[in-house]
Amino acid sequence: MEEESVINLIFMVSFGMITLVLILLIIMYFSRERVYKEKMKHQQLIVDHKKDLLVHSFQAQEKERDRVAAELHDGIASKLNIIHVQLASIEKDISPLIMHRVIIIKDALQESIEDARRISHDLFPLVLEKFGLITALEELRELNRLNGILTKINTNLDDEHLDMETSSHLYRIVQELVNNAVKYSECDEIDISIKKENKKYLLTFSDNGKGVLNDLKSEGGMGLKSIRSRVTVLGGELRMIQKKPGIQFKILFK
Repeated sequence: MEEESVINLIFMVSFGMITLVLILLIIMYFSRERVYKEKMKHQQLIVDHKKDLLVHSFQAQEKERDRVAAELHDGIASKLNIIHVQLASIEKDISPLIMHRVIIIKDALQESIEDARRISHDLFPLVLEKFGLITALEELRELNRLNGILTKINTNLDDEHLDMETSSHLYRIVQELVNNAVKYSECDEIDISIKKENKKYLLTFSDNGKGVLNDLKSEGGMGLKSIRSRVTVLGGELRMIQKKPGIQFKILFK
């Protein structure tokens, strides 16, 4: 009887200890799970805060771009145009001796007017606000053609698919990619594709220039940082792929 009592006691103590260990393990598991969730929640708050800062920053930039573009187009360009017209109206009263100087001034004024309009368009393309992204990209294609760059646009969207904020970010991304391709890659052909696939959007940009992906990643630059920031605001993912020739950019977002 005594041996049986001892065995029962040992069994009960062992069972109690095992149960206690299991309870402690369960408590530790749920505690670690709670700590992990709190950590993830904190990290998400940081990400959301950074995203909000980026959104407000870009909104302020676009507002300032709009103001400066309007000032250039409606103010400076208009005044230069008035001077150009006034010069043309007095040409008949100018002696042949100084006519060539007037012609030089007129040509310089015309170039200044065109520069002001181009800068105004780069700062804030009115066609983007009035008609949407696809039309704005088609206008960009025409500007590229005038600069000797063949630009192909492939899309299954129309101007009503995307809201203004998303369209603005995508246009700025494409604009920056075009500027980089022309300035650094020395390309003469650009392919732009924007499509909706399985409830997500995919923007693909390729050129036939001499860009090297490793150089781009190591050098970085404000242009690439701006693109990454805009992709973050869109909640998207940026991939850069080395092609022969050129570099391909893929941006996937909802």
